[in-house]
Amino acid sequence: MQHSFSRFAIVALMAIPALVLWLVVFAPFTGAAAASSSETSVPTPVPSSGSGSPVASAWEEPVAIVNGRIITQRDLYEAMLDAIGESVLDQLITEELILQAAESAGVSVPDSVIEQKMAQIRAQFSTEADYQEALRQSGLSDRSLRRQLLLNELVTRLLTPQVNVTDEDVKAYFDEHQAELGQPEQVRARHILVKTKEEAEKIRAQLEEGADFAELARKYSLDESSAADGGELGFLTADQLVPEFSEAAFALEVGAISQPVQTQYGYHIIQVEEKKPAVPAKLEEVSRAIVETLTKDRIRQIVPIWLRQLRAKATIQTFWPPAMEPPAAEAPGGQG
Repeated sequence: MQHSFSRFAIVALMAIPALVLWLVVFAPFTGAAAASSSETSVPTPVPSSGSGSPVASAWEEPVAIVNGRIITQRDLYEAMLDAIGESVLDQLITEELILQAAESAGVSVPDSVIEQKMAQIRAQFSTEADYQEALRQSGLSDRSLRRQLLLNELVTRLLTPQVNVTDEDVKAYFDEHQAELGQPEQVRARHILVKTKEEAEKIRAQLEEGADFAELARKYSLDESSAADGGELGFLTADQLVPEFSEAAFALEVGAISQPVQTQYGYHIIQVEEKKPAVPAKLEEVSRAIVETLTKDRIRQIVPIWLRQLRAKATIQTFWPPAMEPPAAEAPGGQG
């Protein structure tokens, strides 16, 4: 079983290429693109809601109580509206333009494609808790991640026909990035994480006396994601690890056990079980990946122009600021 070493890996959710396309390309259009488009802002009519409206009363429901004082749903809504309301509305307009462009072009994305991308993202995390924490730190939910993956894929499918990557482009990229395109050196390692150096030294002494590494990892290691598997981390490259751990692991001979290694997480006892040497890249083996990389890069470059064109052609009315009261709910049994 391969482990992602999620607690100590540098790789974060935001590094996922599909998300980079959305965050790097679409984010700059918040507000700025609206100024150059044919949009109009219409004052929002204020709906009337009777005092007995169940919707109106819901606005007064508490979302928090602080020393006896209530913070209502209305308070929360107004604060969010003031802080991010216009930027969120602008993002929703952009998303709707993309969806309409895809519909007009007959471009769609099967659910199976999004599910596959979601599975690939989840596979980078050892546990569901790690995945949820990464989402939280990225300001995403499972639902919003799915939507961004869908939008990214639609944009890619819409704009890929406008991008041309030649054999000369691929060769030039390969020559410039040959070192990083190869397979870097890897080690298969396991570790035991504890809080103090003294604990680590005691564990190392037990290992020198013949104690079983996996048993000690299960008993003492604070890294819950690997402890159950005897501290196993799988094959790792240097850039997947914090520097102190990486330096120690790659310096060890196969089978050797490290001295206590201090990182921001505590003290590690590391054992390297196997090493794989670096493998140089071959053009014929990486050309397809290079084409995909260059295509995504060029799509990023043309997306701003494309989005401006979508906005310029669209008729957009914004009703800002939105009504602070939703329309009154129709009473059950009302007139038909």
